[in-house]
Amino acid sequence: MASAVGTLSEAAGASERLTELLEQEQTIASPPRPARLPTPAAGRIEIVDLQFASPSNSGATVLSDLCVNIEPNEKVALVGPSGSGKSTLFLLLLQFCDIQTETTTES
Repeated sequence: MASAVGTLSEAAGASERLTELLEQEQTIASPPRPARLPTPAAGRIEIVDLQFASPSNSGATVLSDLCVNIEPNEKVALVGPSGSGKSTLFLLLLQFCDIQTETTTES
């Protein structure tokens, strides 16, 4: 009986946390002019001059001037030391975070 009460208590706590998450306002902005994917999707990933500063780390720049071009069916590995931005890139690709892009022009 004690085990069942413990399990029910854990489930109640988890459902309370899920409710909190569902009630949160969306912080990731939709793009002003979203581009339609080609039909069928080509599977190509192209990133040009990506900028990202971590909002949870007092705005410290994590990625700067990143350019990536991955063709369909191409196998790619991201390798680097801890803190170099590998996981951050995946979070950005999955749109769990907003990017910050700076556009500069030279004369």
